[in-house]
Amino acid sequence: MIVKYKVSDFAKDLNLSAKKVLDELNAMGSTGKKNSSNLEENELNYLLEKFSKDNSVANLDEFLNSAKAAKEEPKPTEKKAEKKAEKKPEAPKAEKKPEQPAAPVAEAANNAHGEVKLFATRTCPNCKQAEKLLTEAGIPFTRLLAEENGEEAARLGIRQAPTLVVGDAEDKYVGLGAVRKFIAEYNA
Repeated sequence: MIVKYKVSDFAKDLNLSAKKVLDELNAMGSTGKKNSSNLEENELNYLLEKFSKDNSVANLDEFLNSAKAAKEEPKPTEKKAEKKAEKKPEAPKAEKKPEQPAAPVAEAANNAHGEVKLFATRTCPNCKQAEKLLTEAGIPFTRLLAEENGEEAARLGIRQAPTLVVGDAEDKYVGLGAVRKFIAEYNA
């Protein structure tokens, strides 16, 4: 199978500069490559191995903590946007409708069953469906992103999303089908 993967696309996917990728290729002995050149299979394997080793972490906790630290620091683009907003006076605009949250979530999601927590991920389609079902059923819940709450997810033994935890982790509902079962029991 022939894979056409350009140097520039590879660099972009790994958040590297194309120059760094080209420098590694030159160190490997592949000369004459440009940003728009396709990588050969052996070059791609070499680069993946090289950058994987260079960016490896000692343990998963280190990786999860680095993701948290990156989110806490304001991004430079946000700072620029703030400066621009300060410099320009705001022109009169049409009234904006108040933004509604993606899924209304109760801050303290307590009910007769105990606190309801939905562990989800940003990209999980079943998680979005579970949130929608819980919201439509009128069940108060707290949505926790597994990426941001890795320690709590590990403490509760959560390995799949969506997972609904009710009370003090006495009841766990893993998967969309189980969430539907909880909603049926809740409304009974």
